[in-house]
Amino acid sequence: CKVHDYLGMTLGYTQKGVVKIHMKDYITKMLDQFKYKNELKEVKKVSTPAADHLFNVNPNCSRLGDEKREEFHTMVAKALFLCKRSRPDLQPTVPFLCTRVQSPDQDDWKKLLRMLKYLEQTVEDELILGATDGDVLLCGHYPDAAFAVHQDMKSHTGSIMTLGRGAANTISSKQKLNTRSSTEAEVVAADNAVPLALWTRNFLKEQGYETKTTIYQDNTSAILLEKNGKESSSKRTRHMNIKIFFIKDCIDKGYLTVEHCPTDDMVGDYPSKPL
Repeated sequence: CKVHDYLGMTLGYTQKGVVKIHMKDYITKMLDQFKYKNELKEVKKVSTPAADHLFNVNPNCSRLGDEKREEFHTMVAKALFLCKRSRPDLQPTVPFLCTRVQSPDQDDWKKLLRMLKYLEQTVEDELILGATDGDVLLCGHYPDAAFAVHQDMKSHTGSIMTLGRGAANTISSKQKLNTRSSTEAEVVAADNAVPLALWTRNFLKEQGYETKTTIYQDNTSAILLEKNGKESSSKRTRHMNIKIFFIKDCIDKGYLTVEHCPTDDMVGDYPSKPL
């Protein structure tokens, strides 16, 4: 059998060299169970799951009542399961909404409705994964950061891992510390991606695959810090030494390389910024 169902996912191996993953039935059921379909019908068609103001929070906005708050929490949890398996295009929308489930307001509700409208329009979308040809698996990681976008001025990390085609794994999360510049936020984003890069390298090695792991970034200052450590550090960045040296140590040991990626080709933008 070339088509398998597993935990709500349908995995298709009908095309040589790729696997196609979708959760059409899961999405349809999720939308059918939404209790406020009338409000969803009133939302105009959208081209993205979130608008530019995704991270904006109005402290004066009215809070949701108990019933809507419970429904908000339920739908965000279902969307989280979905975006971590077959719909990485829902990031960073879902990770942000996850930070709002304790006390969502009317603005958050509108953001949820927009995301559900987007899902309604893209039920048929599939995640297609494949690897580049050759004896060595090329494992690319594309970390990026949206600087100081959260209400508490923390930045947001987004990163995509690919073996050549499709997002095999993604990271989209609020950074745990406040950074003082976009360069520092980019270094933190790379630091967030490196553990997954090392784990993937070791996992594939145990499966018998030879790999080349590359971290791609569009910030040249961050790249210099990661490659050279203290030599490229200044008064504004010397407090970052621990993170810098961890990445530099991985580079020195040959575990991974860091290369420049033009901003226009930085796919890490997708899970870090609402586009």
